[in-house]
Amino acid sequence: MNRWWKIVWWIVFGLLTWRLLVMLINLFRWGASRNWPGLVVLLGGMLAYGLLWYLVERAGKRSWTLLRTFRHEFIHYVLALLSFRRIGAFQVNADGSGMVHYRGPRTMLITLGPYAVPLFSIFLTGISLVLATRYQAYGWALTGFLYGFELHSIRVETSPRQPDLQHYGVSLSMAFIGLFNVIALWLMMSLVMGGWGLVWRLVRV
Repeated sequence: MNRWWKIVWWIVFGLLTWRLLVMLINLFRWGASRNWPGLVVLLGGMLAYGLLWYLVERAGKRSWTLLRTFRHEFIHYVLALLSFRRIGAFQVNADGSGMVHYRGPRTMLITLGPYAVPLFSIFLTGISLVLATRYQAYGWALTGFLYGFELHSIRVETSPRQPDLQHYGVSLSMAFIGLFNVIALWLMMSLVMGGWGLVWRLVRV
């Protein structure tokens, strides 16, 4: 990415960050009387993942690598498909390595997507919305657990030494990753607290 494109991206990121700050403030203003119990259940699911990870790691059973690799490569795969790329290969190996080959130019979204988009958690949040009310708490708890896993995966995988981050420059990549992770968190919290109606209201203001 040349210098001028980087300047444009920094301007866009600045504007998006300001807009996101406004939406976060309005979320807590308008969502205060909404579904706070659902948000608590979501947080409980995240804590449950943290506890399970601690117990598994303490027992010396490091069984997360393959799951993290699958998540990482699958998000590359999905975002490449959504960007109308032709997939040549999708591979996840037992040793924790993996790859996705596709035809067409790479983009920031495809390259940095696994670090910036908790795709599985967002999808499960949407599924939980359509569940019957009596089952919704289970959906939020499972979403929180999965989100905890995705956040942990992002933390483990995100490093200045990563070739994906170096391709666009570490500082720009980190800004992209941070911004889109906060957007994803805002979206999930908004959906839990007020559904698509609250999301639409926050976006319009």
